[in-house]
Amino acid sequence: MKDEDMERLLRAWPRQKASPDFTARLLEKLDQPPTKSASALSVRGWKQPLLAGAAALALLGALASGLRHWNEARERAEAVRRIEALRSQYEVLEQELAELRSLAAASQPVLELGGTEDLDILVDLRDWAPEARQVRTTGRAEPVDYRP
Repeated sequence: MKDEDMERLLRAWPRQKASPDFTARLLEKLDQPPTKSASALSVRGWKQPLLAGAAALALLGALASGLRHWNEARERAEAVRRIEALRSQYEVLEQELAELRSLAAASQPVLELGGTEDLDILVDLRDWAPEARQVRTTGRAEPVDYRP
């Protein structure tokens, strides 16, 4: 609706005349001090929105605290689940390592020198040079062979 339309509609209404003592009554009311009921009404006017805002903030704080607690509990449960998975994997790896160590202790120290498709050349190192396993304590290098 445009301003011109609104103005036309307002002019179409019958015009009301103020009572002859309207101005005097208005000025008299303005000169009087405010009554208690008026001040109570004005206090109530700002107290209710203030209380509603405080209640909304308290509710929002409780909701945020609850969400934070729920999130922490979920993260704690996830951490416990991950720790249990790591412990389980650690136990499996520890068991596999023990099996490998027992296989290594039971195996023969053998050196594969190569060979052909039909023949592999393996050397048992325990029988080859038992003195090589002893640590030499001379502190100087000793040649293996004296060749001219």
